[in-house]
Amino acid sequence: MERAKIHTFLATVWYVVPIFIGIYVDFLFGLPKISFAFDYIFGIFLIILGAFAVYKGTVDLIKYGKGSPHPYFPPKKFVKEGIYKKIRHPIYLGWILSTFGSAFYFQSISVFEAAFMIIIFLYFYVNAEEKNLEKVFGKKYIEYRKKVPSFIPKF
Repeated sequence: MERAKIHTFLATVWYVVPIFIGIYVDFLFGLPKISFAFDYIFGIFLIILGAFAVYKGTVDLIKYGKGSPHPYFPPKKFVKEGIYKKIRHPIYLGWILSTFGSAFYFQSISVFEAAFMIIIFLYFYVNAEEKNLEKVFGKKYIEYRKKVPSFIPKF
């Protein structure tokens, strides 16, 4: 259980620290704020949308998979219900949307850069994760992967 708490803390830090570092870098180097009409409102919208994706992805893993997104308590069943019908990685999408939302809200160039770095990191991480999911769930996951997009849902 102690390892689970440490992992949860590190996952939170992984999301929050780039935002604060970005804001600090902007302040430290006097970088100009990005600004356009409704940037705060758009930022809040993206943060809420991202938080919903993380929440819904987590709840669906618990409800349908009898586990969690936490690596120490992974789902016991393959999950393709709920939000996972539309998108394979809603939690990661939520992190991306929330980070971009934070960039708009704080009008921070550096947070935008952090968001793009998160996308690059997730690209490689997701590829490795999906190879593992193929080993664990086999043909079920391969078929699911063919039908359901990774980050941008089909409606």
